[in-house]
Amino acid sequence: AISDAAAIIIIIFVLSAIATQGSTGSHTHNVWPPAESFLEAYNPISSFIFAYQGQSIFLEIMSEMRKPTDWPKSVFASHSGMFTCYCLT
Repeated sequence: AISDAAAIIIIIFVLSAIATQGSTGSHTHNVWPPAESFLEAYNPISSFIFAYQGQSIFLEIMSEMRKPTDWPKSVFASHSGMFTCYCLT
């Protein structure tokens, strides 16, 4: 309960900070990505890879399942959800 309240408070603070910053109006849309160095372009990819590192605990979760035969379904569902969320953000 305390961790839920802490997460909600953090979300409220972040959203309020975003709302109070306002817009500078200097954002432009491009058809092609801007020219970047290799490291600048690799940074988002490495963040995406780092986000998937939580799957190392999957074997421990599998051993705790009531029906370990449902493992492939749970992996497919969780990876589909994570991939969708990561691609949207």
